[in-house]
Amino acid sequence: MDGFEARMKFAAIVRELSASISTSQRAASFALKWKEHDEDFHSIIIEQLEAVSLLAFCGFARSVSNFSVRHESSCQHHVFHWTAP
Repeated sequence: MDGFEARMKFAAIVRELSASISTSQRAASFALKWKEHDEDFHSIIIEQLEAVSLLAFCGFARSVSNFSVRHESSCQHHVFHWTAP
């Protein structure tokens, strides 16, 4: 399996991870089977953690009444604005 294919398949597996043992075993088995792509797998895990952290923060920010979140589609990032009470 080439690096691109391994990266795409592992990214799909990581996106589907849940608290179940079977999904974590599937990810671990794939990573061990194709361990020559370990650097790619590491970067995928970091990317997914960053994405989840940002989404969790955005959800928290929306729940706070004095905090608004605006998505800037032109530059693909979130801008956070604090409004004084």
